[in-house]
Amino acid sequence: MTGDRVVSDGAIAVQADKILTLGAWEDLRQQYPAAEVLGSDQFLVMPGLVNAHHHSNGVSHVLQGVDDDFLELWLLANLTLRPQPPQLRTLLSIARLLQSGVTTVVDVTRLSGTAEACFDNLQVCLQAYEQAGMRVALAPGAAYESRLIHHEDEAFLASLPAPLRQQLTNLVPLQQELPQDDYLALITELVKRYHDHPHIDVWFGPPGPQWVGDELLVRLNG
Repeated sequence: MTGDRVVSDGAIAVQADKILTLGAWEDLRQQYPAAEVLGSDQFLVMPGLVNAHHHSNGVSHVLQGVDDDFLELWLLANLTLRPQPPQLRTLLSIARLLQSGVTTVVDVTRLSGTAEACFDNLQVCLQAYEQAGMRVALAPGAAYESRLIHHEDEAFLASLPAPLRQQLTNLVPLQQELPQDDYLALITELVKRYHDHPHIDVWFGPPGPQWVGDELLVRLNG
């Protein structure tokens, strides 16, 4: 479309990563006679789609035997998923997005582990988007509260028989290894590094108020 007009036999002239012009196919063919032609009159050209909430999880949880469920139950079931290399996981997700027409994505990811490990994982994810040339806002977040029951983890654990309590604490990491100060410093550094990048942004991505707590939300908005 140009304005509110549909061009039924049109074309777009592209050079490197810039759109030069668009218009009638015959006009552009004469204007750029040496240009490589991609597509045909059987193709539709439209703006890339935007996925405003995505998780670059690579191999689907469904393919790994974890069905969709209520959020809290689903998150606990995801603890059984096999780990995937972060760069390959991200590239696989990017390929699926591009295949479905998505060219811009908000990639919401959760952090855990040491500051150094989180930084390294985020760097390779960003390198994957760099490699693919896809537009992304990467929004890493970290959970600090309510891993089992909203604001009642300790009370819930205390109500369980000791063997079950031990089994559950072995399965579910209740303490975040990444301190809040390190989380803030890490994301701030990446925001600065990618501030002028043509197609990559880094955002703070708190996963939800029930997992973050008031103190960190206030600091993020300060």
